[in-house]
Amino acid sequence: MENDVKCWAPLDYLTQAKKDICLLILNRPLDNSYEKLTKLWSIASVRICVDGGANEFYKVCKEHQTLKWTPTYITGDFDSIKPDVMEYYKNKGTAFVSTPDQDHTDFTKAIRHVISHCDDQVSAVVVLAEFSGLLDQTMANVNTLYEAAKITQKDVILLASDCLAFLLQPGKHRIDLNDGYKELKCGLLPIGVKCDKVKTDGLKWNLSNDPLQFGELVSTSNAFDGSGVVNIECSHPLVWTMEVQ
Repeated sequence: MENDVKCWAPLDYLTQAKKDICLLILNRPLDNSYEKLTKLWSIASVRICVDGGANEFYKVCKEHQTLKWTPTYITGDFDSIKPDVMEYYKNKGTAFVSTPDQDHTDFTKAIRHVISHCDDQVSAVVVLAEFSGLLDQTMANVNTLYEAAKITQKDVILLASDCLAFLLQPGKHRIDLNDGYKELKCGLLPIGVKCDKVKTDGLKWNLSNDPLQFGELVSTSNAFDGSGVVNIECSHPLVWTMEVQ
């Protein structure tokens, strides 16, 4: 329907207002995301470490001796997980799911596993993944947002220690925020294709049916106007990104 509006409330995952998510942990350091990890773990109905993400999860649990957490699944081609970590979680009863297809990332294959085996158990997928390290790996994680849109209609949100990102499909979107985010930065990225028209309200610098395209205008370092709501209408896919505390 032309008048349908897709509603997002990404901060609700951090305030634990939403439940029954799938938590995916990718192979990036968790040192700066411990508080987010504990909040997300408590509202997750399915918890998955993706290959080497199990190493990082194991490390955090060892540093915080009170944590006795065990992932529901560990997925991947298992070229990154350490043998002792694999043995430890096998003994704890974690299910290991081999996904050897080399045409897709372990992250994408984990999304497929969630939807094929746990779809009725989860309301959304929240992914702990730092936007750091090799640029190609970061872009591959963003590419999975595009691939995930073909696999599921559930929200898939990339969450790092200092920012988050998710994909806006063509159409109208409402992003509900919290007034405490007024001074933080946000942006709209036309990755992969030009977005012919973007209209927004709720931002410090709004767009009025403007085009966004790499090599021309890209909306970065924008900010919120304090209303607590951002409305976006876009003609083509856009990646929404914003700082988080």
